[in-house]
Amino acid sequence: EAYVTPVDDETIGVAFLFEEHGRFDDLLEEFPLLADRLEGATPVSDDQGGGPFEQRVRRPQIGRVLLAGDAAGYLDALTGEGVALAVETGSLAAESIADGEPGSYPARYRRATRTYFGLTEMLLWIRQVRRSRVPLIELLDRIPFVFDGFLEGLGGRSWG
Repeated sequence: EAYVTPVDDETIGVAFLFEEHGRFDDLLEEFPLLADRLEGATPVSDDQGGGPFEQRVRRPQIGRVLLAGDAAGYLDALTGEGVALAVETGSLAAESIADGEPGSYPARYRRATRTYFGLTEMLLWIRQVRRSRVPLIELLDRIPFVFDGFLEGLGGRSWG
């Protein structure tokens, strides 16, 4: 996967999501339209990388510490919902403390994130199946309302 984002009026960021080791130029070859658009561009930084980023935790509360956002668990940046999830779970943690019931946070967290994690795990499974050469992505392309439903469920902020 390739991500292109604006940095300022004359600079863009280009990021690749991949599983094996890769060099920028080799990964760029997988995206010929992007490569054409970047032809002759001058890089403003060296190649950088990181990951994998998946983080699993047993529970979002450890003693008196309530974990929110990525600290409470993270699957993949696939949906771009990380900031919204952090705000939602951070608010729930604050509400639990304000209500004098910090022990209620794990249940609130699970209700609030159940749909998000379920849909994201399903999308990751679909991505894995695609890599196995099963034409599931082609099927979703033929019935786009199913994939749109996934994204709507994630973007609707009604994850509970």
